[in-house]
Amino acid sequence: REYAVKLIELKVYQVIDDVDMLRSEIEMAKQMEKMKLRDAGSNKESKKVSAEADGAEWRLDSQSYKIDPRTGKPILPILNEKGQPMRPFVLTNDRQRIKESVFRPDWALPTMTVDEYLKQEQERGNIISGGGKEPDEKPEIDDNDYKALDADTMKKREWDDFKDDNPRGAGNRGGNRG
Repeated sequence: REYAVKLIELKVYQVIDDVDMLRSEIEMAKQMEKMKLRDAGSNKESKKVSAEADGAEWRLDSQSYKIDPRTGKPILPILNEKGQPMRPFVLTNDRQRIKESVFRPDWALPTMTVDEYLKQEQERGNIISGGGKEPDEKPEIDDNDYKALDADTMKKREWDDFKDDNPRGAGNRGGNRG
């Protein structure tokens, strides 16, 4: 019986939580509705402005609207009331620049070939050429020199014994085995 009462209490608390959450969701939904209605009126005007901006391919460069860094005063307007230019200006075509950069790779492309780079490095003196003396070749042992043959055989046997006593990978193992 005690278990059933506790279970009912738990479910009551969960329902109260759910009701509070639903109230807050209803309030958020009402606010979203108000925002949509408010934005619907302003979107009509912004769509007209953006359509006009998209239609005009040529734009005045961004330099035309800056403040003169020397005086701190705004630069004179480009056109006067009659539509005549007051100062020089540059027309730019951002669309063309964007079109050209669409199929470009994201990484920097090479500016010279490998051969050109190596030639340039050689001119700077960053490539060592020539080299030192050649390593000496191992002299061959004469078949008639038995002492040299015995010494070579003994050296090979010692190396073979060493490899038997020290198998590959047995060096620094087992020092810290848990």
